[in-house]
Amino acid sequence: MKVGEDAPCMVEIGGSYSDPNMERPEITFGDYIQYMTMFQERYGEKGNGNENKEEEPNSEELVYLAQNDLLSPLHKDFELPQLCRDSSFNVGNGSLYSTMLWFGPRGCVSPLHFDPLDNLLMQFVGRKTVILFSNDDETNAWHYAGHDGQQYNTSPIDAANIDLETFPLFVNAPPAIECQIEPGDILYIPSKFWHHVTSLDTSISVNAWWR
Repeated sequence: MKVGEDAPCMVEIGGSYSDPNMERPEITFGDYIQYMTMFQERYGEKGNGNENKEEEPNSEELVYLAQNDLLSPLHKDFELPQLCRDSSFNVGNGSLYSTMLWFGPRGCVSPLHFDPLDNLLMQFVGRKTVILFSNDDETNAWHYAGHDGQQYNTSPIDAANIDLETFPLFVNAPPAIECQIEPGDILYIPSKFWHHVTSLDTSISVNAWWR
């Protein structure tokens, strides 16, 4: 069974929900596939560090099918790790909360934020860079959460390009943990860990949150 082209999905226009002007309209899955086809024809699938800015997409051209409930036909395409449903692993209570789909071109970003639940990020297509910070000291306000119109769990700081003049408290941040995930990788993100995610290529990911 395949995903129908008329299946509805929500997209983020601008590549990151940290932009206060970001729009999140509903479109069909078929329309999104057409967008991805046109994007890849113009810019390619993979980021290659090209310094020619004329060959790089503008943020306004980025459309991210982000944080959508995993479409029903896709549940049979992968096996969810037992960790999310089995309390014997001693990571949460084994109560699955939701499974989400993330699909988009290179350059799309999930801004620095935390989730209240444990999280598995499963990579199927392309590469992503993930920058993580622990949250051992919740009294440390290095992240400026909620500033500049952000949500309470979201920071205005670009973790990939730190501006210490604007955000001087960032010097108090815990050491960053940076990794790159590729197809077949699964990254465990503990609850309340701050993380910033950038798609390096055309990327398809699934994540699972559980209690």
